[in-house]
Amino acid sequence: MVVLEELPEHSRIYSELETFFKSLSSVIGIFLSGSSAIDTMDQYSDIDLGVVFDTVENMDSFWKLRWDWKLPRWFHRFDADHVRDHFIIYLFEPNVKVDIVLYTLDSIPPPEGGPYLLRYAKESKLNTWEVTSNSQSKSKILSSSLELEEIIHDDERMWAWLYYCYLHIARGEYYTVATDFFMLRGIVEKWIAHFKYQSVFRTRRLEGVFRSKDLDELKHLFPTPEEESLIHACKLLIDLTIELRNEIGVKFGNIWRTSDSSIEKIRQDFCSLLRSES
Repeated sequence: MVVLEELPEHSRIYSELETFFKSLSSVIGIFLSGSSAIDTMDQYSDIDLGVVFDTVENMDSFWKLRWDWKLPRWFHRFDADHVRDHFIIYLFEPNVKVDIVLYTLDSIPPPEGGPYLLRYAKESKLNTWEVTSNSQSKSKILSSSLELEEIIHDDERMWAWLYYCYLHIARGEYYTVATDFFMLRGIVEKWIAHFKYQSVFRTRRLEGVFRSKDLDELKHLFPTPEEESLIHACKLLIDLTIELRNEIGVKFGNIWRTSDSSIEKIRQDFCSLLRSES
């Protein structure tokens, strides 16, 4: 991973963008977020660029002119208003994606989106915001952990949802199970992240965090809407959940409200589907 300045095209485009926005008297700040703020970029990274205006009126006026901004050569652009207001995405030549979001001092993002790297500031409030946000962001990451009651509730949901999957599969409602399977997968992903790797499960650059063995298991939890694929994904999910339950039990003891006999019944129900399939 490298810093922005070590990527020639990224650096060139950012420099041109910074020059353009700094030329506007109404712009009081420019900052980076994401990988470009923490020096973990590579040649495929985005540039996440925040531009802060002095007033809402000036921001809105500038936004209305966005199709005529004098920016570097690009080959595609589009409004990202499905995410938030005043957000536009550019694909610059040759291959650099930049997310540009406009803010005012009253709308700059909270610590949860950090850390941030302030590159230009005409207001001291922005320097205070950067320091405070980054401090709170780091503290939140370090203190993040699963609550015991959340683990227990996740476990209860897992077995209930697995039984729903059994009923839907038995009825031949394969698309229903395949579409909703991400909810079950999300539980084991969260548990694996917290108890083996990191405080929060993130799919970004997951291949560099998880062991290949664990990724091999997780990849089978993306079933197709077909009976065999769904049954095998559910059986693997049962095995993974039990394995993780055992690891969690070493740390917390027997915290579960779902009985072993209930789990065995659900497992046998899936085994009966396999027998009927053969």
